[in-house]
Amino acid sequence: MINRFRPEGEDREWTPASMVIQLDAELNYLLETKCRTGSKAQTPKKDMVLNFIRNALKENMNHENEEDLA
Repeated sequence: MINRFRPEGEDREWTPASMVIQLDAELNYLLETKCRTGSKAQTPKKDMVLNFIRNALKENMNHENEEDLA
């Protein structure tokens, strides 16, 4: 089962995968505009933040799946 989220005020549902893609895009934009990393730059801090976000979403999804099975 794919978990779907519909935040208040949003007209679309989000899956964990679409949330990661959206967060990746927003983080890339922020880093490019505020930190001047460039569109192709992969910095250790950027990778660390992206991995933290991905792991948090996966952990949350796994926790919800465990609750569904209980």
